[in-house]
Amino acid sequence: MPTDVGQPHKFVTAPWRLSSSSWKLSLPALFLFLIVFCWTPPHFWALALLLKRDYEAARIPMLPVVRGERETARQIVIYSFVLFAVTLLPFAWHAAGLLYLAAALLLGAAFLRLAWRLREATTPLRARALFRFSLLYLALFGSVVAFVAYLTLLGRIGADRAGYTGVAIPIVALALSTLFEDLSWDATMIGGIAMCAAGNVLVLRRSAAGADR
Repeated sequence: MPTDVGQPHKFVTAPWRLSSSSWKLSLPALFLFLIVFCWTPPHFWALALLLKRDYEAARIPMLPVVRGERETARQIVIYSFVLFAVTLLPFAWHAAGLLYLAAALLLGAAFLRLAWRLREATTPLRARALFRFSLLYLALFGSVVAFVAYLTLLGRIGADRAGYTGVAIPIVALALSTLFEDLSWDATMIGGIAMCAAGNVLVLRRSAAGADR
């Protein structure tokens, strides 16, 4: 029989919730909003650097048009540091465990590196690299949050810990879908749904096997 029934794993604490009884928004949920809010400027400014001529032609006052590429790159670095700091708030507030912290540090370090490289040389190649990674960053970050919350749920309902590995399958599918964005939408969608279904089936089977012990 599992020994951790009703207890979430110490590495995956995740009180990301909206109370259904009181309808009060929890602070960790606000942290998620802040993370996406701070992610938005460097993501769209990297894209704006790639489309600067189009914005100029359309007379749309995006930052690269009104302030220049160097200033845009500087602002991207500033907001990337802010994003990095904000992603650490859930751990500092004891709303997330070490698994979340490791993911936030790794993803944040990669984001900062690409932003700093863009600051050193504001080229289309580096702007494109940051833009593409920002998409992957948000997908992986959201997957980690969902993964942590799912592990916490499984721990509370007494699922066998071996069943946790099944959740990794849809996360891998999401990462691959983001990386290989040249695939057709239908193929990506079908593949993602299939892998999510396989992951859920694996979790249920292993949970049932653990309950029978």
